[in-house]
Amino acid sequence: MEDIPSHMPSPDAERCRRHVVVLVLGDVGRSPRMQYHALSLAQEDPAMDVSLVGYRGERCIPAVEKHPNIHVYYVDPFASEALR
Repeated sequence: MEDIPSHMPSPDAERCRRHVVVLVLGDVGRSPRMQYHALSLAQEDPAMDVSLVGYRGERCIPAVEKHPNIHVYYVDPFASEALR
């Protein structure tokens, strides 16, 4: 049996889903660069789930809204006030 080089993922790792969070400190819809980062990550690996998190406001670009592996979550911009 041949050893798998350390730089190569194991066959089991390839079957695992991965998750990435893209955090926007502002209105998600007004952050096209962050939307494109999320889209790029989701398109790079079909086993990648991407959570795009930020403030509610403008709508996201259609490609982000339609991508099955991108999930947009909104946070209240004033939530940090409750922590004080």
